[in-house]
Amino acid sequence: PNIIGINSGAGLFVLIAASVFPGALWLPPLAAFAGALATALIIFGISLGASTSRLTVVLAGIAITSVFGAGMNTILIVNPDAYIGSSAFLVGGLSGVLMDDLAWPAAYIVGGLAVALLAAGKLNIMALGDDTANALGMNVGATRLAMLAGAAVSFAGLLGFVGLIIPHLVRFFVGHDNRLVLPLSAVSGAAFVVVCDLLARVLFAPYEVPVGIL
Repeated sequence: PNIIGINSGAGLFVLIAASVFPGALWLPPLAAFAGALATALIIFGISLGASTSRLTVVLAGIAITSVFGAGMNTILIVNPDAYIGSSAFLVGGLSGVLMDDLAWPAAYIVGGLAVALLAAGKLNIMALGDDTANALGMNVGATRLAMLAGAAVSFAGLLGFVGLIIPHLVRFFVGHDNRLVLPLSAVSGAAFVVVCDLLARVLFAPYEVPVGIL
């Protein structure tokens, strides 16, 4: 999510929400979800119109990240107070998350995982390349669009390192079968964040470092 622009889209929408509705504490998670989904749709549209290769998706994401990053910096320059209402989200951390906040993100995450696990076999076929997948009768475009249902709103902020590190470590140990990679990535990613959050709370006690910095 950090490389292909999902995080920058979420961050931009959070800053816009903090600027327009500074007192709405419930709005940043919804804005983050809307921004992440909008960015995913934009990248999907660009890659579908040009080429559906993974390189195209990465390059489109880098371009989107640059544009949205410029938008975020512009908002912070014009309205520095927007950072006050969104700093925890932009840095990434779990200190302000309460159990009562987790019902909706839990529902999104469970739904997204269910869709991903059901599509694990199709993802294995897509890994062979779009031409091969199409030759085997798969509608690659429709499958990619359906996988956007896995987008989940995160109350932890922009923790881009989890998606960058964990799936590749899992593949190193268990191979490339997504029927194993997807559930193990979910469990390993959750454990990794909990360990990092624990260290962030105790290493510099009584001060707490945002887990995104750690």
